[in-house]
Amino acid sequence: MDRKEGVANLVCRVCDQRYQSKVNHLTEPIDIYSEWIDAADAAQREEAPRRPVASSSRSAARAPAYDSDDE
Repeated sequence: MDRKEGVANLVCRVCDQRYQSKVNHLTEPIDIYSEWIDAADAAQREEAPRRPVASSSRSAARAPAYDSDDE
């Protein structure tokens, strides 16, 4: 975190993914990490392929079930 410049940089050691954010005098490292996780989740939701809804040959309305009084 470079408070003088007002920016924070994060770099993942595993995948080399990078994130940069603005900081102020109240910003803590966990705040930047949380922003990064939120941004990654949002990006993943936008890129997630949408699965088509399966169609059914069954009729949507079913016949009502009747209770039998025969015992």
